[in-house]
Amino acid sequence: MAPLRPATSILSKSDLQQMKRIVGVAALLTELVVLGYVMFMAFLLNVWMEHDSFALQATEIDWWIESAKRLFMVGVAATVFAVMLWLVNKSLFRWLGYRNQRLSVISAIVAFLLIIVAGVIGAVNFIVTKPFM
Repeated sequence: MAPLRPATSILSKSDLQQMKRIVGVAALLTELVVLGYVMFMAFLLNVWMEHDSFALQATEIDWWIESAKRLFMVGVAATVFAVMLWLVNKSLFRWLGYRNQRLSVISAIVAFLLIIVAGVIGAVNFIVTKPFM
């Protein structure tokens, strides 16, 4: 009777590296989908219409102030998202074997800026069109 081999020898080192790549690609795609969703929500939060009661009595500066309030909330959400992304990517990149520690910081900063840009586009659209029901 042949001796049993340990269970760890079923997968070769190249199989494990291939699995790491698959998990890394899946994590990257998930992060991109979530980033796209957050950018879309940031845009909608800023561009969404106001009630008639506000629109009837609002002056030009009131629209700017309302837009600034909305953009501030997008900034808070972008900061929270960027910090969470930095924490996730820091451990994910380390697990995938990337030695560059700046990569997680760069990805968090880029995500933060993309969310802010989506919010600014929505805010400018809100100020220009002054949407109300």
